[in-house]
Amino acid sequence: MVTTMFLIVLLIIQFWGSYCYIQNWINPSKSIAILKTMTDKEMNAAANFTAVVMALLYIPTLLLGAKLVPSSAITIALIILAAIEFALVPARVASNGKFYSGTSEEMIAKFLHQRKSLKRALGFIGNLIETAAIVIALYLIFTGGVLK
Repeated sequence: MVTTMFLIVLLIIQFWGSYCYIQNWINPSKSIAILKTMTDKEMNAAANFTAVVMALLYIPTLLLGAKLVPSSAITIALIILAAIEFALVPARVASNGKFYSGTSEEMIAKFLHQRKSLKRALGFIGNLIETAAIVIALYLIFTGGVLK
């Protein structure tokens, strides 16, 4: 039951992340305001902290959720997603070090350039895939069924 609650919390985080991504793509003014007020060291520390906390939340939840799902395909998908999250932590930390360096004007220029990049688009698609896997896992847990 606790794992199911964590999956529900994870799903809420996924939806919130997708919403923020879309809002940021449409109107980046909030992110720009944050970049103007914080130093590069503060932003780097906050981004690295977020990357580690996300990994600490996602990986165990996905692995525990994989034990509950009555479908081997979704179990494998959740395990793969947990492995991807684990592998992305060092890459995210390294990327944060490059992105959050320099003056606030340089960070804003990097942000505006990066927000429409292929990397961000692929990240968003990955986020949607992860959200779909969590939704399917929760559906299977609650119904006790198997996808046809």
